[in-house]
Amino acid sequence: MYQACKYIKPDAVIANFHLTAYFVSFLPRTIKKFYYIQAYEVVFYNNIIRKTLAYLTYYLPLKKITNHEQLLPNYLNKNKIIIPAGIDLQMFYKRECHNNKKNIGVIGRVERHKGTKEIIDAIIAWDKKHEVTVNIAVYISEEDKLRLTKNCIKYHYVKIDNDNELARFYRTNDLMIASGLVEDGAFHYPCAESMACGCIVISNYAPLVESDSHYKIKHLNEKMIIEKLDYFFASTQEEIQEEISDNIRNINHYSWDLVGSKLNSALSKPV
Repeated sequence: MYQACKYIKPDAVIANFHLTAYFVSFLPRTIKKFYYIQAYEVVFYNNIIRKTLAYLTYYLPLKKITNHEQLLPNYLNKNKIIIPAGIDLQMFYKRECHNNKKNIGVIGRVERHKGTKEIIDAIIAWDKKHEVTVNIAVYISEEDKLRLTKNCIKYHYVKIDNDNELARFYRTNDLMIASGLVEDGAFHYPCAESMACGCIVISNYAPLVESDSHYKIKHLNEKMIIEKLDYFFASTQEEIQEEISDNIRNINHYSWDLVGSKLNSALSKPV
């Protein structure tokens, strides 16, 4: 990093991970130094050393940029710039209108705090589970495969290698469950991308929770997921299309061009 900075002589450098934040903090004072915080990384680790390393970065002499007002604890929220994350609306665009309630999508993750197991628990406990196909992208454990099979739930695992495949995956689903166990209310890419692709979305994350959506939840738990799944099945097509239209309208504020302009403006100002 030091050699690269010496070569390109940047006006500003942005750290976006707690370990790189330390390196950026030691760069020359003539360089504007920013810390783009996409998550409160302290909650991601069980090891006390890793937790401490992540926590201390929020006190480094870097200008903090976060993608959500409540991303950090209140006492760390001083003197920060808020710039929402952006998505490529040319890639993540609305699917053709379908009048189906057949496909439920989940982005599976190996990390425990991502909540994949809890989402599958809710689907298994749902009394309409045999009326749908569950599409799971990226990751599913062997244990969860066995649990779905044992409960006679139809499911497909979809390998994702790039953003085009991810966008196509979203558009195959009538409803996406984009929820997790930590950072309620934070910006969440699967939530935003699913909204842009014209899915009904159940989530405890932004951008959905910042809207008037009937499908936003406060926390990920079985009861709330089942309640929203039942609401979806009881909704008319007109109500579903109204929800989708609201999602599309809200997600337009997160386009790359708008967010990029805000970020460029923030980087250009004196620190």
